Amino acid sequence: MIRSYQRLGVSFLTERKAAALVLKMSAGKTVITLTALLQLFCDLEIRGVLVVAPLRVCHLVWPAEIEKWEHLKNLRVSSITGSLKERLAALRTPADVYLINYENLIWLFDTLTKFTPYCKKDSKWPFDAIVFDELTRMKGYSAKRFKAYKRFINRFSYRWGLTGTIMPRDYFDLFSQYYCLDGGERLGTSYFSYRTRFFYPTDWNQYHWQLHRGAEETIRELITDITLEIDHDAGLPDVIEGKIYAEMSHKVTKMYKQLEKDMLLKLEDADITPLNKAALYGKCRQFANGAIYTGSSDKVWELIHDAKLDALDDILEETGPVPIIIYTAFQHDTARLKEYLRKKLGKEHTTTVVDIGELTSKPQLTRFILDWESGKTRFVLAHPGSAGHGLNLQFGGNTIIWFGPTDNLEHYLQANARLIRTGQEKTVAIYHILTRGTIDVPIFAATSRKDARQMDFMTALREYSKRNYLLHSDV
Repeated sequence: MIRSYQRLGVSFLTERKAAALVLKMSAGKTVITLTALLQLFCDLEIRGVLVVAPLRVCHLVWPAEIEKWEHLKNLRVSSITGSLKERLAALRTPADVYLINYENLIWLFDTLTKFTPYCKKDSKWPFDAIVFDELTRMKGYSAKRFKAYKRFINRFSYRWGLTGTIMPRDYFDLFSQYYCLDGGERLGTSYFSYRTRFFYPTDWNQYHWQLHRGAEETIRELITDITLEIDHDAGLPDVIEGKIYAEMSHKVTKMYKQLEKDMLLKLEDADITPLNKAALYGKCRQFANGAIYTGSSDKVWELIHDAKLDALDDILEETGPVPIIIYTAFQHDTARLKEYLRKKLGKEHTTTVVDIGELTSKPQLTRFILDWESGKTRFVLAHPGSAGHGLNLQFGGNTIIWFGPTDNLEHYLQANARLIRTGQEKTVAIYHILTRGTIDVPIFAATSRKDARQMDFMTALREYSKRNYLLHSDV
């Protein structure tokens, strides 16, 4: 059933040819947009729409939403991804919704200018509307994809952008995002003019800029008519939960299936033979997270894939710089996350990332809570067993990411309760990163049904097979 705030979003989009919909991940941006597009199709306002999204979202989110909702099932979808041959075939396929990942956008525009019958200047493209899912990916005014899009912006009569946060860093990011929607009508057609108008340099070399007094209010007034930022507290439940799927490569997937089937995984430096079903269950969980212990110590492990880190990157792109708790299952999760965040944050890493497991004294915990509540701490890494009791963190953030599912119901409920507490003034967003085609899926399903238990591998595998998770893992 479409919620009231979602109906508000549909009305907002259909009434505007340029629009930005700001709504948290998993809150319904996709179904809102598809419903609005369906209305435009019915009114003969558009013939086709190009949806630009991260590759994972193209493959998993948009097709699944169309299949999920009865009123959307007649929409035809074509995914312009894959090899050159596959992309060209998808472009020739009659469809209502064309999906393409950001990396292929330049290729698409180059192809359309040469591809009969689209090469003529006044020829009709198969789509006359465009939707940017995760609009912040167009924030770079000097990026090649932005420059390529600028050449053809007038080909699209409807231009919409979807995002969880319109400003992932600062007001500089707004220029190119809103240009993608209104062609410069509100913030201007030149980035440098925009910068001069609203900012002033604070150093001789003009490396650092600050907003003029009153500029923030002026910018917001300029864009408010085409921006709908829905307040979750007004229309959503106290908690929003979303699943983000990680995709392993074909080669890595075959390795995982070998582990499931033969109880043996050959790695470059070691042969791992699980001694029993419980051990195999643990190895499959590790593999799904991206690494696996190769010795008797939990200090010795080998990297297998970074699929979950790629999925995490997508989440962070949308959430923006908000305080986040990341729950891990294994020590190699924490080690890899620290390295990932060190590269992502640079010098900020040492002061804004905290590993709960390293806080061994009460003064350290007290200092951590003060830093968390004051906004000094950006990321908290924690095992749900160690952070599940005694920490009241509701005054410092409202976002949780589960790097992998837990099969311990008490840990799950207690860990989430660090933010879902009295005094929390915002809707809590909980994201679960699940590796498709792995034991992650039945574990999460069991926890979601509130009957999680310490399952051995065969129990999980029977569930896995019975429900056909390999083909239908959106549980």
